[in-house]
Amino acid sequence: MEHLVRNLLGILRRSLVILLCGILLSSIIVYLPCMIFGCSPLSVMCVDPSFRLPFVHDLIGAMAEHYGLVAEPDVWNWIGILWATFSNSIHCDFGVSFLYAQPVSRLISERLPNTTLLLLMSSAIAGFSLKRLKSRQEEGLTARERNDTLGTSLPIFWISMMFLLIFSFMLPEWTMSLLEVEIGTPQFGTISYEVWQISRTSSLGAILITGDVLFHLALPSLVLSRFIFFSLSHLVRRKAKIERGESVVMTLGRHSEEVARVIPKIVSVLILVEVVFTWRGIGSLLFHSILITDTPTVLGVLVTIVSITVVGILVVEISGELCRWRLTDPNAQKASTQDHFNGEFAHAFRAYLLDRLPRTMDITQSIALRNVYQRRKGEESPPVVRDSL
Repeated sequence: MEHLVRNLLGILRRSLVILLCGILLSSIIVYLPCMIFGCSPLSVMCVDPSFRLPFVHDLIGAMAEHYGLVAEPDVWNWIGILWATFSNSIHCDFGVSFLYAQPVSRLISERLPNTTLLLLMSSAIAGFSLKRLKSRQEEGLTARERNDTLGTSLPIFWISMMFLLIFSFMLPEWTMSLLEVEIGTPQFGTISYEVWQISRTSSLGAILITGDVLFHLALPSLVLSRFIFFSLSHLVRRKAKIERGESVVMTLGRHSEEVARVIPKIVSVLILVEVVFTWRGIGSLLFHSILITDTPTVLGVLVTIVSITVVGILVVEISGELCRWRLTDPNAQKASTQDHFNGEFAHAFRAYLLDRLPRTMDITQSIALRNVYQRRKGEESPPVVRDSL
């Protein structure tokens, strides 16, 4: 147990260091073009003329005072700017967005649940597929490994565009010409405007909104779950040749280091899927902010993405450490055996009750019928169907 606690504390310290380094790197990336080309950081903010409104100039001025931005910064000015950006990012103080005229932290808090929903739904679909894969290991491992390589090699952007073209544009036209009914997936967005208007006055508004969001979630979650499945299936296939009888969770937990390397790829694909399907998450927020160089929003979203990646790696490493401890520690194995014994005992006791209870009910009903017969007829009772257990 002491070894487990020491390893968990080491994982927490390492994750904290990675998070701080990621925040510092995000602060450097935001101002990196200005550092390389020697231009003013104020001149590259909100370059789109259509967004150069008076309140945007006021926001840029407020950001310059908040972060210590100057027109011609030298080395010491850049150190002060990076330190101010780093310290404000730790406190989640990113300023006000130029594009939405709202605090960046509020924008992220509004978009983050949608991103979390997409990630959880895709992980659930991929986990179910991996569980079925684990139960069919005896069928053609070599051919299936080639399929895994092909699945991870196809570009996600191309696959997303093909899914969108077939199911959102071509399928409605085909069904309209054949069945005179449009059947297809939504082309963009997170929820339909018509459903939103109806749900505001309907008593079933929550059900309508939930169903419409899940309908919009179908294609993005399918594409993302496909990538997660092919990224982890080769690991499950390769390790299953040696570790027979283990569940998918235990197999992935024993090799958490390899699973942790996949987490950054999943997060990057998550952002790309949100952009292609215009899912209202932090990925689409980052894309639209980059187009007009909305520096506060770009910085806030980058820090959020780093935090999501670090938290995902932390969860995977802690789960892997617990799985390894359960498999190697004698006390954990003893507890596991005891739990298994308790489960078998409970199952046997339940089967015993299910077998004996009908017989007991027969005796009880027979005695009740005999008493009724004696009271009404005054004669001897009929024989009991079952007189003993």
